[in-house]
Amino acid sequence: MTRLIILTCLITLSSSSICSAQSDQSEQRTKFSGSEVKEDFEYFYKTLEQTHYNLYVNTKKEVFERQYEKTYNSINDSLTLLQITRLFQPFAALSKLAHCNISFPWNLYFDKNNQSSATLFPFNVTITNNRVFIIDNYSSNFSIQKGDEVLSIDSVPINVKLKEVYDFLSGEGTDIKNTLLDLFLFSRVYWWIHGNSNQYLIRIKHKEGSIESVIIKSMKASDYEQRASKQKSVFSLNREFKFIGAIAYLHPGIFINNQSSGNTSEHKTFETNEFLSFIDSSFREIHKAKSRCLIIDLRGNPGGDNAFSDPMIAYFATKPFWFCSEFSVKTSSITKQFWKDVKDPSLQDLKNQILTKKDGEIFKVSFQNYSPRTDSLHFDGNVYVLVDRYSYSNTVSVAAIIQDYNFGVVIGEPTADVASSYGATHEFKLPNSQLYVSYPKAFVVRPNGKRALKGVTPDKIVSDNIFTGTDEILDFTIKYINGRK
Repeated sequence: MTRLIILTCLITLSSSSICSAQSDQSEQRTKFSGSEVKEDFEYFYKTLEQTHYNLYVNTKKEVFERQYEKTYNSINDSLTLLQITRLFQPFAALSKLAHCNISFPWNLYFDKNNQSSATLFPFNVTITNNRVFIIDNYSSNFSIQKGDEVLSIDSVPINVKLKEVYDFLSGEGTDIKNTLLDLFLFSRVYWWIHGNSNQYLIRIKHKEGSIESVIIKSMKASDYEQRASKQKSVFSLNREFKFIGAIAYLHPGIFINNQSSGNTSEHKTFETNEFLSFIDSSFREIHKAKSRCLIIDLRGNPGGDNAFSDPMIAYFATKPFWFCSEFSVKTSSITKQFWKDVKDPSLQDLKNQILTKKDGEIFKVSFQNYSPRTDSLHFDGNVYVLVDRYSYSNTVSVAAIIQDYNFGVVIGEPTADVASSYGATHEFKLPNSQLYVSYPKAFVVRPNGKRALKGVTPDKIVSDNIFTGTDEILDFTIKYINGRK
């Protein structure tokens, strides 16, 4: 098999399961009977067991069983689709894996009626070292400033509130859940968990050290979205090449076709011509300038497909490489339903194995290493790779390849997303509510063979401070390069 698609967190979080939290059938219904909800929950758990590569890798089966009984017995009345997502998602979160989830109900949230009636916590916040800081204040209380810290909400200490949120979200640890909160926005998730509120009693610690408790009115969802839409995205998808003095700087952007819609069901999304042309042009400029130092900026990169990133790495790789040391897949009847329609010629070997193996069988996928370039454009200088908490999925794999094969120096923040992971995600649909459930069918081990579900730890750890106008990671890297000359 010459190619494997690794879906990015962004794509996974923007797939049909998120953007279509309900089907046409469920959109026409306001509630589902208790028996229908119980039937869905039973199917949910049974199918997760059948499809998930290893549902109990982080949480014992006994814990799942207890929670299943507790949740099942709590269903005594009809529930709305939103209430079902609130009830089911914490059960998926027990897996402690980001790719096992019922995602945020985007269609329900952005429904016109909901935007008029839903009320939100009127702040944009970020979480650093278990502390919650204000990034943007959308309330009418102008004494609350960017950088102020939230100590409690409605008299509940913020660490208790965070635990509620963490228990609700899917993810390998709090680091990735914190970045998901930056992506989804804390206020939206808080509404998903707790519903509407007219006001919030918050305890604030101002930057200068004073502490006060204030009552803040909630904000209509439509007004919140209007304000939030003006904020800078945590992802940086564009492509850029330039020189910083004698140092070549490459920002490859997302590893899919930038000229496509980004829809992973469309072939154009994975057409590499646009990306390869950009990369080739960049390395021609590097060759022409005879630059000896190259910075590759992978910060804020949601990932993509290794059919894009592998050719980039080949420009400076010193030996054959691959994105993993082991790739194992579990097949099931649900997974087979997807793969019977896969047409990609490069995936036919994998398709045949998935379709012919017994349901529930786990098998290892063979792969062929990618070779470095041997022409004049091969870069023989020093490579420095920048990562941060928003480097996701295939981007983490790129950083792991470069670190594990000693192709360069990784600088920045530890990645929140993990290098060895349960992924290659598919979905199944619940029979009554028609909600989509994501599950990982595979286990991917990073090139160095370490199986721990941890992010890439940079060779040089440098933290970015969002409350300054300084690019701490890039500034450190330039000084580090100049100091090595």
